[in-house]
This record gives sequence, C-alpha cells and structure tokens, in this order.
Amino acid sequence: MLKAGDHVKVVVSNIDGTPRRSWTAEIESADEDSVRTITRIGNPVSGPKGGWAHKSNSRAFYWFSRPYNLVEVYNAAGALTQLYVHIASPARLVDGELRYTDHEVDVVRRRGRAPFTIDADELEQALHGHGAAAELRATCYRAVDEVTALLWSWSPRGPFAPALRRDRGREWTRERDENTDRIPSSRRRDGCRRNARSGSRQGGA
Repeated sequence: MLKAGDHVKVVVSNIDGTPRRSWTAEIESADEDSVRTITRIGNPVSGPKGGWAHKSNSRAFYWFSRPYNLVEVYNAAGALTQLYVHIASPARLVDGELRYTDHEVDVVRRRGRAPFTIDADELEQALHGHGAAAELRATCYRAVDEVTALLWSWSPRGPFAPALRRDRGREWTRERDENTDRIPSSRRRDGCRRNARSGSRQGGA
C-alpha cells in the first residue's frame, strides 16, 4: 500500500503501448481512489530518446477511475503558473509502479486565460490505424469537456515546499473572467479546439 513520504516510479506509455517517459515521484497522499505526488525542479525524467529534468515544481493528481490526470505547476518562487491536464487512461498500480497511457490531447489553464486544448492533432495521428479509434476519440473528447469544467472550479493546494506560502495557488484560482464563465460548456469546448495549436507542452507529469 502506497503511503505519504514513499517514492513511486511513474511510467507513461503511448497509445500503441510503446514507452513514452518515466520518473520517480514522492507520494504526498494515497487512498483507494487516487494518488497525489510531488516532483521538484531538477527531478530527472527518462525517455526513449534520452533524459531531461523537470523545470518546475509540480503536484500531480492521478485517479484510478478518471480518464485524465491533473498537474499543478509552480515556479521556483512558489507561484502557480498553470494547471495542466493529460487526457489519459485511468492510473493503475502495476508491480509497484504507477502507470498510465497518454492519449496525447491535453487541456491547460493559465493565469488570465480560459482553458484550452493542445495536441489534438497528435491524438489524430496516434489514432491512425487504431482498431478502436472512434471509441477512443469519443472518450477523449468527453474527458476534455469534463476537464474544462473542472479547471474553472479547481482550487490549487498551493506550493509544497515548507518555506512557501500555501495560499499563492488559491489567490491565482480566484481570478475569473466573468464573461467567459457564462459561456456554456459546449461553446467552451469549441473555443478549446480553436486554440489547439496555441499552447506548448509544459506539463509536469
């Protein structure tokens, strides 16, 4: 059973089952429904084409029954820079590792901006020739709708380094664009798709 303070290897696969990336994270909390981890700046990440290091501090939320995971991304000063959601398979524990399959498309919310999707074109490329392409595509975009609504109401837990104020993330999330808040979810989804190429992949998990 995972518990706070333990470390766990996070292993991410592509839709075709090939390795994508992996790293070791510290467990902040764990229960029967989810695992929450933290990684710090400089934490090494491995990939098929070589390794790199995390450029931000991040807190990741992995659920065993939700088709996505969510990352709170903080800079070195403890300010929340973005909320980043990977549309993905539900997380699972296998041989002591935390594993999930990345479904390419992501949803991002940054300060002063409505949530937007990125990498939708990469999802389409990954689905080419996939036996269950239509079903998986529909699952991904249902998740996009769910996540878009979630990001408007999400309350960040704040930076996790002891010296940092824990209210910085909460101050960030209180910012609201009143006009955008009134847009129905279906129209927000359309707006997300139009912005699919406007972001860059900076997720912390």
